[in-house]
Amino acid sequence: MRMYTHGVIAYLLYARRSLRERRLAALGGVLPDAILALGFVPHALEPLIASPWLSQLHALLHFSALHLVTVAMHSLLLVGLALALAAAAYRPLLPCLVGMFAHGVADLLTHQRWAYNHFFPLPLAPFVAPVDYTTFGFTVAEHLFLLLVGAWWLRRRRRLAA
Repeated sequence: MRMYTHGVIAYLLYARRSLRERRLAALGGVLPDAILALGFVPHALEPLIASPWLSQLHALLHFSALHLVTVAMHSLLLVGLALALAAAAYRPLLPCLVGMFAHGVADLLTHQRWAYNHFFPLPLAPFVAPVDYTTFGFTVAEHLFLLLVGAWWLRRRRRLAA
């Protein structure tokens, strides 16, 4: 799924909670892909700007131990463990971790290509999802879903303001 859809799904999981919790959930939903997207900036600029510094930054963000942060944020095992620890020891972090966990589940169900090992650190091959988020039909369905959520959100805001 696209990064913004992950944020919307996480937001919806906390739709009846406080604004702070909704924002934390949405942040947790987009965070795994936001960190991944940082690596694409120097990658896209590399052909345009021939700079050794840019090549080093690209290598750091995509081919170093720093990339393990992105892989770990997509791991249902690690995020699930963090979720359990937060539930026991630090509850304010729960919305962010629930959003991150929902991100992993959505990716598990929609990524036929470019999938992470969702059970990292176990050495398993990425799971092949039942649907592919890159197909035209899925893209249309995803954006219709977002349109419906947007209409619901606007209607809810107007009702609360009245």
